[in-house]
Amino acid sequence: MPKKNIQTNASHIDEAFLEKVENHFIENPKKKKIHLTSDGFLFDVKKFASNHGETLEDKEVKTVKNSNLIEVDLDEDSDEDPASPSGVAATQNIKK
Repeated sequence: MPKKNIQTNASHIDEAFLEKVENHFIENPKKKKIHLTSDGFLFDVKKFASNHGETLEDKEVKTVKNSNLIEVDLDEDSDEDPASPSGVAATQNIKK
């Protein structure tokens, strides 16, 4: 099985935990990120991961992004005019 492109805020993820993280994203493909404590527990909420991490000798919490998601950039400096409707919206007459 080829390695997935997992992005993290840390230099690396322990190989044993990497498989766990990859499986989590396979089972939950819409999750944007997960928080990993040094003992390998996964949390959806960073505060819960941090709270658990405080009970451990190594308190580091790594945030891992799901690189399988397609990110949409909502750039406000777009060349498109947001005030000009197009498609169905442009053809509808809405009475006020």
